[in-house]
Amino acid sequence: MKNSPQSPRSLLHVFAMVLLGSAIGFLSDSASAGLDLLRPRPIHRISVDPRTGAGQTYFDLALEAYRRGASFDPGKVSGIYIGRCYYADSPMKPVASLVVISQDDQTLHGPGTNRYSRLVPLVDRESSANRYDKLQAKDLSQIKDLASDFSEELALPVESRRETYVVGLRTPDEDSRLYRFRRVNVDGHGSELHLRLECAEDQVCLSANSTLGRQTVLAFEGQPIAQCRYFKRIDLPSPVLRVAPSKHVKVPANTKAAAKN
Repeated sequence: MKNSPQSPRSLLHVFAMVLLGSAIGFLSDSASAGLDLLRPRPIHRISVDPRTGAGQTYFDLALEAYRRGASFDPGKVSGIYIGRCYYADSPMKPVASLVVISQDDQTLHGPGTNRYSRLVPLVDRESSANRYDKLQAKDLSQIKDLASDFSEELALPVESRRETYVVGLRTPDEDSRLYRFRRVNVDGHGSELHLRLECAEDQVCLSANSTLGRQTVLAFEGQPIAQCRYFKRIDLPSPVLRVAPSKHVKVPANTKAAAKN
């Protein structure tokens, strides 16, 4: 028996059902799917040396803005910050990124409670750069739960004269990383949160990634591997994270935590 050709009406119906199924699948996707802790990734090539200031890639612009920034008190802010990250090896490619900043009240032995701040930077390399620009309330709990899980890999933030930094803790699979946060005033747009990611292990750091596996990252000491800017904030119910606080971790002496640049 020969298959009869489908009419244009039936083909249109099939096409519409496919689109509807795709839309339903997209809407039902986990808001946190694809998100990972911001980590170093291999630098295969660098189009412009970030230290020279030459060129005007998105990476360069984010780096210049970061250098104008200053430290801030993480205990006075909270919420989900939405923005973009740019890697040194792909300086024109924006990557979707979030930072979850929370205040966590912990009751320790003895009377009273102690409040701890958490700064957890996340990236999604697989989705479009604007995926999280219009987060809805129903998405926030998934993201804050994921940030809570990743917070165990990070030390508590430390406020210095020029910046607020967080150290990524060393594990058997991953060397320590340095997350350097600054608040930058933008003319006509208030302030933005900026972040610079560096290796904190001499000139080489080992980075573990769920999709890339164990990767060795080569970078100059103090060279940014990624520059991120966050231009939108969403309020988040407090408290956000409920994990035991980590001890403060000192930045390795050979890392330029208080670099003039």
